[in-house]
Amino acid sequence: MKIEKIDHAHILIKNEHLEEAIRRFSDVMGTIWVGPLDGGDVRTAFDNAGLEFLAPTAPDNLFAKQINKTGEGIFSIAFKVPDLDEAIAELEAKGIKCILTWECANCRAAQFNLANAYGIRAAQFDPAGIFGTRIELVEYDTVAPVALANLKKVSEVPFFRG
Repeated sequence: MKIEKIDHAHILIKNEHLEEAIRRFSDVMGTIWVGPLDGGDVRTAFDNAGLEFLAPTAPDNLFAKQINKTGEGIFSIAFKVPDLDEAIAELEAKGIKCILTWECANCRAAQFNLANAYGIRAAQFDPAGIFGTRIELVEYDTVAPVALANLKKVSEVPFFRG
């Protein structure tokens, strides 16, 4: 499987801590943040270094359940691949089960619908298959939102509402 780069890391944050986390990470790391953005049952924010906060707003949300189980912190690491279908097949052939894909118009979360509108496809894999690490693979041909934030062109981020 060809990995082009580490694309981003998801960090789970309690909704009531989101603004504080943005300030703290910005202060400590000096990164530029976009957000918070409302995505239905999850609020998100991302920085120009590839970090993305996921803050659940509903107690039955997958992310809320994960925070209750393990606490706040890193949830998944995403790698950019040139061919998602090929990468999924390769990982599954190695015994790492794909547990979620999205590119569909009927996904509930707003960021998934927006990802679909901009040709972003993704898949997540069972962390049990790779030492408890939740791997996400992403495929896209557009300019990555984090790159636009890094270039201080936040208004060009496809899902920026500001």
